[in-house]
Amino acid sequence: MNLNAKSMPNRNHVNDLKAQSTSPDSIIQTANIQSNTVNFSNQKKNILWVIIFIIVTILVIVTITASVTLNRKNRTRPTKLTIATTENTTTMAATTTIEPVLIPLDAINGTVIGVYNTYIGGLSSISTPGDRDDQYEETEPPNHACDGNVSTIYSTFSPCGRGDRQQKCGLNTGFYLQLQHGPILVNGLRICYAYTSFASDPYIVSLEGSNLSSEHLILGTSWTLIYNDTIELRGTSSTTTCGTVQIFPNTNHYSNYRFLVSRKVGISDSVRYSEVELYGSGFHL
Repeated sequence: MNLNAKSMPNRNHVNDLKAQSTSPDSIIQTANIQSNTVNFSNQKKNILWVIIFIIVTILVIVTITASVTLNRKNRTRPTKLTIATTENTTTMAATTTIEPVLIPLDAINGTVIGVYNTYIGGLSSISTPGDRDDQYEETEPPNHACDGNVSTIYSTFSPCGRGDRQQKCGLNTGFYLQLQHGPILVNGLRICYAYTSFASDPYIVSLEGSNLSSEHLILGTSWTLIYNDTIELRGTSSTTTCGTVQIFPNTNHYSNYRFLVSRKVGISDSVRYSEVELYGSGFHL
């Protein structure tokens, strides 16, 4: 028995395989497979490019939209700031240009109450006409200080009597009144001086306000201090003269006001003045 015959391949089988691989049908089938593979790869590339194009388009649209929105905001912001600045400037200008207005001191029932021995935040000691140390000149009553007439005078002696010339005469005196117009904001004060000697002119004065009823105004706790300082002097003229308006901060409206003199210019038997003028910003009847 020949052993080499068993190990040798069948030549007919090999020839059949070669024939099959080189046959026209086999070649066409292989070509079709390769063509389909190429087409599928091309389709994947086309889909990928479409996706990339869509993403890029979206990014461009978003960028353009954001840029337009930002430009619109930047354009509108300066306009708003300009308007705000203009409004603030106008408001400030209006505030600084408002002049204080003289307030008519029309008292309820025309009653102006004179006081003596009265201090800031203290009890109101009611004064009466006469020659004693707790009185005022009968022909020169406290309502003369509020009548709008610079030729009339209010004079008071306390704690002295008539003819008693001392530095203390006429100090810690004044008056209070209830305004007919109701609560009014006061932020200015001016004194018009009497035609008598300078020595009787007020020098340090105070102004207090209250919104309590008349029966409580005698109490010191009823009053709130608004102003306490020196007042503008009248200069060298011996005739009736008004000083300058003293402006002070105040945001509270009051219907009652109390005016006191705590120091005068020199030595005399009394304190004398013709008018106490109160001023308020933007006041209108």
